[in-house]
Amino acid sequence: MGNKKLFGIIGGASIVTALLVVMAFTFMQGTGMPDDDSGDGITPPAQNGSDTTGPWENRDVKKNIELQDKNNNPITSGTIHILSEKPTDSDGQTVWDNPRTIEPYFGSSEEVATINVDSETETFQNNPGTYYVVVESSGRYMHFGTLEVPDGSSYEETLSEYNAAPQSATYTMADKYSPSAETVDVGVNSNTTSIEEWSGDTTIRPAEGEEYRVWKLVAHTGDVDMTTDSDSDGNHDEGIQKAYFELSGTTSDSYTVFNPNNGIDQLGSDDKAELDLESRDVVVTEDSPLTITPYLVTFETSTAGAADDDEVLTDGENPIDFQLFDESGTGTSMFDVVA
Repeated sequence: MGNKKLFGIIGGASIVTALLVVMAFTFMQGTGMPDDDSGDGITPPAQNGSDTTGPWENRDVKKNIELQDKNNNPITSGTIHILSEKPTDSDGQTVWDNPRTIEPYFGSSEEVATINVDSETETFQNNPGTYYVVVESSGRYMHFGTLEVPDGSSYEETLSEYNAAPQSATYTMADKYSPSAETVDVGVNSNTTSIEEWSGDTTIRPAEGEEYRVWKLVAHTGDVDMTTDSDSDGNHDEGIQKAYFELSGTTSDSYTVFNPNNGIDQLGSDDKAELDLESRDVVVTEDSPLTITPYLVTFETSTAGAADDDEVLTDGENPIDFQLFDESGTGTSMFDVVA
């Protein structure tokens, strides 16, 4: 009897121990131990779908876009082109910051979205990253910029919370100024047979909030041709031995278009000479005007009796003209330079 009682006690203890082992194993399988760092625990709800906290890779993240003019007034018309990268031409050169060359790339493989602006705030939604933006709006210069769509790594919000009130990017656009062509009188007012220099000037000054972005100055032969020497005596027909332009104000430059004694005739056979100013980034504003001064250096002048091919510059004659072209390729009417 004593042995049976002992075996019964041992058997019962073994069953209890086995049950405890099974329960402990089940607990470990279901919940994980407090010091378990295996990463195999249950994924928190905040890591699923639109409730994801950052980073938000491969998710549709919003970014608002607003346009304004230089006076901070909202712009509610235009087109926003959003590109994944800056386009390159057939020579592998990057095409950017140039409204005359960018348009063929609208609708290309680089363009990921086009937004037609009809309100103060537009929304772009795509994967996080850096995008390149070109904005068109009638009567304004194109705007080139970048757009950063955040990946959420610096946010405590979930993606759905962020998208409910996304960040905004604001782009400022300049209204175009259109210079009015005028006659520039260099002031020939006497009869001379010595070397004299004559000049006049005109100033380009946009209104507040406007800009004039200069691409080039183009000089043209006027109504009389100073570049010919009809009798081949070394003295040119209109009594002019040098013609040049000086630019001052927002940029400083000097450009000689005609100086035969030094072998300079930029006007050439097509009677046109170009001064490319694009690399100088000449932006004319109300506070930074541009003054253009044509100079004529003469060896003989007269106040009356104008005649072509007479080797005399006479008051009222028009030996040279010029135009300005802005970065969009639009040219002004002709500025006549008269004696």
